[in-house]
Amino acid sequence: MIRDPLAAAVKAALAQAVADGAITLAEIPDPQIDAPRNPEHGDFATNVAMTLAKPTRMAPLAIAEAIVARINHPMIGSAEVAKPGFINLRLSLDWLRQTVIGETHAQGPEYGKGATGAGTKVMVEYVSANPTGNLHIGHGRNAALGSAIANLLRYTGHTVSEEFYINDFGNQLTMLGVSILLRALEQQGLKVPFPKNGYGGDFIKDAAADPDTLAALKVAGMLDFLTAHGASLAERLTPYLETDLPGDPKLIDALFSGATDLVNVATDLGRAAFLAQQQAVLTRFGCRFETWFSERTLHAADKVLGAIDMLDKAGFVFDLDGAKWFKSTEFGDDKDRVLIRKDGRPTYIAGDIAYHLDKYGRDFDTYINVWGADHHGDIARLKGALQALGRDPAKLEVILYQMVNLYRGGVPVRMSKRTGEMVTLDELIDEVGIDASRYFLVLRAADSPVDFDIDLAKKEASDNPVFYVQYAHARICSIERMAESQMPAATGPADLSLLEDESERALLLRIARFSDEVAEAAQYRAPYKMVQYADSLATDFHSFYTRCRVLDPANPALSQARLTLAGSVRIVLHNLLTQLVGVSAPVLMEKREEATA
Repeated sequence: MIRDPLAAAVKAALAQAVADGAITLAEIPDPQIDAPRNPEHGDFATNVAMTLAKPTRMAPLAIAEAIVARINHPMIGSAEVAKPGFINLRLSLDWLRQTVIGETHAQGPEYGKGATGAGTKVMVEYVSANPTGNLHIGHGRNAALGSAIANLLRYTGHTVSEEFYINDFGNQLTMLGVSILLRALEQQGLKVPFPKNGYGGDFIKDAAADPDTLAALKVAGMLDFLTAHGASLAERLTPYLETDLPGDPKLIDALFSGATDLVNVATDLGRAAFLAQQQAVLTRFGCRFETWFSERTLHAADKVLGAIDMLDKAGFVFDLDGAKWFKSTEFGDDKDRVLIRKDGRPTYIAGDIAYHLDKYGRDFDTYINVWGADHHGDIARLKGALQALGRDPAKLEVILYQMVNLYRGGVPVRMSKRTGEMVTLDELIDEVGIDASRYFLVLRAADSPVDFDIDLAKKEASDNPVFYVQYAHARICSIERMAESQMPAATGPADLSLLEDESERALLLRIARFSDEVAEAAQYRAPYKMVQYADSLATDFHSFYTRCRVLDPANPALSQARLTLAGSVRIVLHNLLTQLVGVSAPVLMEKREEATA
């Protein structure tokens, strides 16, 4: 960490100024250290002098001058006062050379890790899709964000648990079973109207045509049902061509002439198949879920009705029009919410409340949910329910992410789960790879949409952001291999004092900021900040590589120093790519590697 010792150095100088009588101040504050946008204003700066003008009744410039006169720290090369009272700090080049290079090579894969989260337990719940189909690219953004946030928290010392909430209860699961059963009946020659809200697309037809699925449905009595009720089923389904089929169990039972067990078998088969597919692609994508929590288990244990009962006893439930309602407006919601419908079925929010009560019972300090922006309205009612039940709503953080716009050849690629015209996460990975998929999906802040250009993601050129950063790592690996074979003398201990070029200093400074950048990205749950840092570090390295000859047979001592610096860059890039973003750090990229160094 750079900012902490800088703040301590400035605070010590301020304390000395107070002790010397140059400044009158009752309490010494902790100075805020920032990185100026203009490098001419130093590597870091603080406005502490301006914040002290009122309590000291002194001019900010006079306060700043008193502090600067007393700054004495080996990491600070110079400190200057700038109007109207800034203190601009420039790090010592010698300190940068010795400390940054020494620490990166000594710590290797541990470099940049922090302890800001030590002793803090965090649960990160993400993706949490319905097991009603394949995951699409929107789920992919959720997965990339959640996984990277978990990586950042783990890297900064937090104890992290990653969880997937399986939404396997309710109307959408019922419609999955109905859809599979209807397609399976079609396989047997029965033509039936397909409900408006049924799951379309080849993925449902494929699931229904699976030999194991057909065999299980036949065992459950599908052929007998077909013989006895096939013709009447078609007639009963006709009204739902233009309107949604409700998931009311009584209606489903009547629609299928009492063959509810057959629908349940189809539902369970579909759930198992699609959940297995989702688990497989998320594992392929690099997600590491410790827990797959089924919503069904909440209902089986009566925890959903139990949560509603707790709210009722606390005075936050009322009856209206045959339904039970939560008084969510008392907690900032725009309207009260139904917990149990007229037909007796719990709503989604009821299950969500029960799930979060279960979460809170597992003794984490923070609960992070990664949700699509369309769930924004759920936050107030969920936090309100937690507050109503005596739980601290501040422990729950919800990261909302915007949609992904997919482009191919500059033309938008539409995706729709219900119509079957979708680009699945598996298909995206097959086409552009895991690295490009994950990297592009965290390029922007969660609250900004992502424009995913498939052609750019496949391009092997510097305008492809992931290729640009990975190539910097591969280029360094190439230089190191070349040094071993052509200049073995350059691989020994280095005289770091030879690193004097401004591009070398820029690299050292960028590396020195790594741990602070990681801590900030973790604090704000912002993986995109690490992608921005990676791009800046790669740019600094490419500039250094263009400006400075790394391996020079005529100057082995300078080559040793520059090779050591390049190694520090490689270590940081490797840690960032593999441990934080969750992509690979290639050692060889044949199409772009160059013959000289």
